[in-house]
Amino acid sequence: SSGINAEWPLRPGTCFQVLFFKPCLWPSYPMTNELEYHILKSHTASVNCLAFFNSDENFISGGDDNALYGWSVKEKSSTFKLRGHEAPVTSCCALRSDNWIVSGSWDRTVKLWDSVKQQCLWSFLFDSLVLGSCINDTGTLLTVCCDNRKASLIDLKSYQEVATFKGHTESVTCASMYGPTIVTGSMDKTVKVYDLRTKACLLNLTGHQSVVSSVNLSPDQFKLASASWDKSVRIWDLHAGTFRTQGPTIMYDHEGCVSSCEFSQDNNKVVSAGFDKQVIIWDARQYKQQHTIRAHGSWINDARLSASGNWLVTASKDRTLRLWNLEGTDKLPVVLYNKLEMGYKFQVCENCENTFKVEEQDLVEISKEITKCVYCRMRISDPTIQAPDDLVKAPVEPENRSRDLEIMSRDPERVSSGTVNLSVEGSEREPFENNNTASDTNLYC
Repeated sequence: SSGINAEWPLRPGTCFQVLFFKPCLWPSYPMTNELEYHILKSHTASVNCLAFFNSDENFISGGDDNALYGWSVKEKSSTFKLRGHEAPVTSCCALRSDNWIVSGSWDRTVKLWDSVKQQCLWSFLFDSLVLGSCINDTGTLLTVCCDNRKASLIDLKSYQEVATFKGHTESVTCASMYGPTIVTGSMDKTVKVYDLRTKACLLNLTGHQSVVSSVNLSPDQFKLASASWDKSVRIWDLHAGTFRTQGPTIMYDHEGCVSSCEFSQDNNKVVSAGFDKQVIIWDARQYKQQHTIRAHGSWINDARLSASGNWLVTASKDRTLRLWNLEGTDKLPVVLYNKLEMGYKFQVCENCENTFKVEEQDLVEISKEITKCVYCRMRISDPTIQAPDDLVKAPVEPENRSRDLEIMSRDPERVSSGTVNLSVEGSEREPFENNNTASDTNLYC
C-alpha cells in the first residue's frame, strides 16, 4: 500500500496494526434524520426517565444526578429544578392535564411534587428500590414498581397503599394503567395483566427472552406493547385475543436492548427506543417501521410522545435530551417510501393539491374514487369547518351536501335516529346513544 512506509524485505521486529472491520448490517430501506430537533442540556449524569404534563406544554426529566428538571416545549429550555432524592431518579410520571409530578428513586422513596410551587407535597418510603411508576388516566391512582417483586397501588386522594400485586418472581420494572386495567413487566421475562377492581390477575403473558423493560396500554385499551432487553417489541391484541392462538406480533428491528415503548394517543403509532441509540416509529396497524431516528451518542433510556403527536422527547445516557418536531414526519420521503412498501395508496387532492392516504376500506364503503383530502371533504359538508392554513391552497365551493353527508355518516338513517352500532372485525360492541340531531350529523362524523 502507498500509505505504508517500510523497507522491503521487512526488518525483524517490524510490526503492523491490522484492523478488522465488522460489517454493518443496515436495513435495506432508506433512513433519514430530516427532522427538526433541539438538544437540551442541564443534567450532569445519565437521563433516565421522561413525562409530559401541563397539557403537554411542559415535560419533566429525571437522572442519575438525583435531580428532576422541568422543561418548556415552547421555550426549548429548562424552567425549574427539583432536588430531594438522595439517589438516582429512576422514574417520573404525571397526569398530562395537571401540574403535579410523581418521581421514584433508588433511595426507596416516591415523591409528589407541585411543579408550580416547585416543592415536595408528599413522600412515601418503601422497603426496596423503586424501579418504575405510573399514574392512571384519571390521576387518582399511582402504581409503584419495586425491587421486592411487588407492585404497590396507592390512592392519590388518601395517600394510602390500597393494594399490592405479588405475582412476579423477580423485580417489577415497569407498569401501565388505563381504565380498569393495570399491566406490569418484570425481570422474570413476563407481563401480567390485572383487573383494578378485583385485583385479580387476568393474563400472564410469556415469550420475552430477557428483562421486560417497558409496557404500555393503548388509549383504546385494545392493544398492549411490551419492550424487552431481547431487542424486541411485542404487540398483544387484548381485544381480539389473537395472541392466544397466533402469539403476539414481534418487531425485531432494534439492534440492541429496547428500553421503552409507547402508543400515540390516536392508537396509530408506536414509538420505541433502545440501547442501539435509535428511536423507531412503527405503524400500529401494519406493525412495520415508518421512520428511524439516530442522534444520541449513547444509550437512549426513554422516549415519550406528546398527546398531539407533534413532539417527541428522548433521554439518553449521554446526559442530554432531544426534543423532536414530528409535524412533518408523514411528508418525509423515507416515511412515504415505507408506507408504499406496506401497501398504502396515496392520492393528490384535486382541490388543495396535498398528498393524502387513501384507505381501501373507504373505497369499498363509498364505492367511488376519492379525489379530495379529508379537510376539503369536511368543508364541503360544513363550510364553517376550517382546515389548517398550510393545507388549504384554494377556496372550496360547497357541492352536493346530501351526498357528502351520506359519505361522512355512512349510515345517515341510523345516525339521525339516535342509535349507532359500531363493530370491530371479529367481535361486536354494544350500541351507544348518539345525542346529535340530524342537523348535527357532521359533528358526530
